[in-house]
Amino acid sequence: MPIVTQVANYLSAHTSFNSNQLVLVNGGANDIFQFAENTANLTALATALQTQYPLLVQAGTLPNSQAGQVAFIVGYLSQLPNPQVAQAATQLAAQVKTIVNSGATHVVVSTVPDIGNTPLGVAANASTPGSAALLTGIAAAYNAMFVQNLTALGLLGTGKVIVVDAFTSQDQQLPNYKALGFTVSNTGTACNLAAMQSNATAYARANPSATNGLTRRSSAAPSSDRRSSARRRLTRWPARTRPTCSRTPFTRARTCTRSLRSSCNSRSRRRVSANKLKSAARRVVRVGRMVVLSGRIEKRLACP
Repeated sequence: MPIVTQVANYLSAHTSFNSNQLVLVNGGANDIFQFAENTANLTALATALQTQYPLLVQAGTLPNSQAGQVAFIVGYLSQLPNPQVAQAATQLAAQVKTIVNSGATHVVVSTVPDIGNTPLGVAANASTPGSAALLTGIAAAYNAMFVQNLTALGLLGTGKVIVVDAFTSQDQQLPNYKALGFTVSNTGTACNLAAMQSNATAYARANPSATNGLTRRSSAAPSSDRRSSARRRLTRWPARTRPTCSRTPFTRARTCTRSLRSSCNSRSRRRVSANKLKSAARRVVRVGRMVVLSGRIEKRLACP
């Protein structure tokens, strides 16, 4: 869900933020991924860095340094016919402004990490050499534009907004990951996705209110009718093969115990699918880039 929608929904429900809340905002990475998914975009940027940037260095317009390359990428992304990355940086800063104007006094915003040094960047570079450097440059350029917009809006230096430099922090930790207690560097994902799904499901079962608004019921028939239908289907099973099922508040579907899972895979039980549960769990994992803390955690999802 876009951050602009999250902020609008929160203000619609609660009217304002207050000084007792800590608002955490993190965004921009998906916009970069969307831009980079089109390999033509990366190819065009690489060409511009090889042909246009050296001319600007020779003219003395930009320095021949990493900072000069980032400045070039900032200008390049801003002048594209579809400046989606530049617009994302501008729009996120505007949302931070909206949050502050709505009463928040403790807002922490995070820059985008060095995507070129993430497992995704490492894998991309293995298949297409040079991709990691381009992703790093785009992430650095996005961060520069984001901070520039925060500054232009008068949000920095007020004590209400703090910027966490995730980009620099990541690059400083990578060479010393073992000393810092990590067992995996940037060659593999930090989060076990299967375990995240399992944990999200367990949390939702223990806290049904956490799934409020995340699951949908079919409007074709009332829930009582569906329950009756499920009971009728269940009674058709011979006693010796009838599966033992448990009701979960997460999807209000019926999921079968592992001991009789083979029976549940038969044709007459296909409608009762654990895929519904898995799909809902994934939506829980993906919910929210904004977390509001107000005496208690309103949204809490963590990597195992």
